[in-house]
Amino acid sequence: MRGLQRLIEEDTYGIDVLNQMSAISTAPQSAAVGPVDERLRHCVADAAVGGDQEHKVPMVAGATKAFERLVKP
Repeated sequence: MRGLQRLIEEDTYGIDVLNQMSAISTAPQSAAVGPVDERLRHCVADAAVGGDQEHKVPMVAGATKAFERLVKP
């Protein structure tokens, strides 16, 4: 945000300001993708390798719901 404020104060070219605004708005989503990806891979791997059937579906469904919350506008 400080960088954006500085760009505006320095009368930076409008497209550069918009690019910075886009980066600011997507940064939290980008940061969240790693942990969700790791969890999803773990859940899918566990479900594929074995374990009892009762736990397979909820593990994958839980990971999918977490991903849905991440990408929901």
